[in-house]
Amino acid sequence: MPNFASHVQPHGGNFKNLGAEFDPALATFYAAQKMPTEASWVLKALLRTGRFYSTKDMVRLYKCHVRSFIEGATIAIFHAADAALKMIDDVQSESLDHVSLTDEEALCDFNLVPLKMRP
Repeated sequence: MPNFASHVQPHGGNFKNLGAEFDPALATFYAAQKMPTEASWVLKALLRTGRFYSTKDMVRLYKCHVRSFIEGATIAIFHAADAALKMIDDVQSESLDHVSLTDEEALCDFNLVPLKMRP
């Protein structure tokens, strides 16, 4: 029997497309799981410097360094399951908790919207 590529039984290693890494079955869970892991390292480094910055500056630094990284692959994981997107939203929640902002304040004052609220 010939060895053709199959979507039922995919084979091969992971590949990177649109800034996100996928497994051969094109599951978005792996991509959505890896992204918050990498973003959390940057966020932790950023939060260590929090005592030197105001809330406005911390949100600006978050949007510049962490959120831009997350949004780089949003188009690839947009249709991921809610559980996968929750892991990414947890990174933003951790940042907002550190600067004592609610989701509503972040939305109204800084135009910072969680992924779950986007259309």
